[in-house]
Amino acid sequence: MDISHFGFVNLAPGSSIRAASPLDNFKEIVYYLVKNTDLFGQEAEVSVPAQSQMKGEVQKNSPLLPKAFQDGYSLPLIQNFEHLMRLLNNDHTFTETICAPVYQRAESYNPTIKSALNRFQVVIDTLYEGFLQAEERIDLDLPLIEKVPPMAMFQKSGQSGPFTITPETMQQLFSGNIAVVSLPGDSPFPFLLSFININ
Repeated sequence: MDISHFGFVNLAPGSSIRAASPLDNFKEIVYYLVKNTDLFGQEAEVSVPAQSQMKGEVQKNSPLLPKAFQDGYSLPLIQNFEHLMRLLNNDHTFTETICAPVYQRAESYNPTIKSALNRFQVVIDTLYEGFLQAEERIDLDLPLIEKVPPMAMFQKSGQSGPFTITPETMQQLFSGNIAVVSLPGDSPFPFLLSFININ
């Protein structure tokens, strides 16, 4: 994406150029992204293992996850994988959604996607932490059902748009108890997430 032209805004036709405000820059970037991004296309940089390799990829990369994600997600997934495949009727897209939160953490996974995924996970964790605060839940009259934030993943195809699979659904599918938040890999979100500093 060429953003070298961002940072200046015209006052009026024929007038001189002035430095843009941060809001002007933000508006221009959003306009550029909306105009030049296919939100429902395929993202070449998001790789998906073959169906026959999914379980192996989950097993191999499960130890890379924090213990809470292993206990509530990857270990139940591994233990109930064959049952899950029967339930899903080997649906490749849904299998990708369930398995990607684990295999996209692989040390060998595309570093650009993995970096954006780490930032996406930080955003989810931060939002979730704020939601878990007792006073927030009391105001909303919501019971505390889960204590671990959802796992992030980027979908190869943007056909389904962004979506979340709830912990209740994961419980029914494979005895997991952690939600998954999916974003299309070809959306502008990975690009926008690159501005978040997690160092």
